Amino acid sequence: MSLALERAGYGLLIFLLCSVAWLHFVGPINLTTADLGRHLRNGELVVSGGHIPDTNHYSYTDPDFPTLCHHWAAGVLFYWIWKAWGFLGLSAFYGGVLFLTWALFTWAAARAASLRSALAAAALALPLLAYRTEIRPEGLTTLFLAAEFFLLYSFRQGRLNGRWLWVIPAVHLVWVNVHILFVIGLCLTGIFMLDALVREGPGRGFRLLAAVLLASLALSCVNPYGLEGVLQPFNIFKVYGYRLAENQTVFFMIKRFPGRTIYGYFLLLWGLAGFLFVLRLIKERDWRGSFLPVALWAFFGLMACQAVRAIAMF
Repeated sequence: MSLALERAGYGLLIFLLCSVAWLHFVGPINLTTADLGRHLRNGELVVSGGHIPDTNHYSYTDPDFPTLCHHWAAGVLFYWIWKAWGFLGLSAFYGGVLFLTWALFTWAAARAASLRSALAAAALALPLLAYRTEIRPEGLTTLFLAAEFFLLYSFRQGRLNGRWLWVIPAVHLVWVNVHILFVIGLCLTGIFMLDALVREGPGRGFRLLAAVLLASLALSCVNPYGLEGVLQPFNIFKVYGYRLAENQTVFFMIKRFPGRTIYGYFLLLWGLAGFLFVLRLIKERDWRGSFLPVALWAFFGLMACQAVRAIAMF
């Protein structure tokens, strides 16, 4: 009886947490400030004319300036959904994307530790993931990141056959045409590859992950711009010409918007996680086993510090 009550309690807790998460992820669309109109128009141009915009199409002062539309496929997807089900359907779809992202990471956390600690971490993470709920190609990046992480971590735990890792290059074939931050997925695979090297040396796991990373990099070249599209994440800020809030550091945003507590909350969680890692290292004295979580903590934490748009990914 007590076990049944405990399971019922967990079921109710999961249901309530999922309900709160869904309410976090689905919000009204404000076309006066959102980028959605541009993405829908891009999708319409591709679908109707078969042509990806290759100039600064929406600029009044310099519309002929050459540019790369690295998120063209996301525009097509958003346009198709909008044509079929309108803005309500588009909101439901995007809310589902964010919810699935959160659920995948929560599932991975439960496998890594326990359901209780995973639910606690999921609740703490909700405000960070909900920080970026506007309909953008970036949401698809977080979903691909969650899927890739789940595959890599399941393989690391021995729960998944290595053949499943070949799904990752196929994901990158889509990802590179959806959003410019596909490069984060390559970095994630690279971190797991280094973890395998640290723990096991240049064995089978390391060689498999290295092959998957090379295949992902090769398939990332399958985009309308080829190698230039792959290198775009490293070149885009050379002629950006505009200071976007989402690309500013967390410390700049704290100073500029002192009333927004999300930035301080992120730093609090990042610092708390770092403190717990130190305690773990002192207790277990196993730096090889701690390499992966510390590397992920440092990489995504520093990335979020450098550009607040990465807070949700952290």
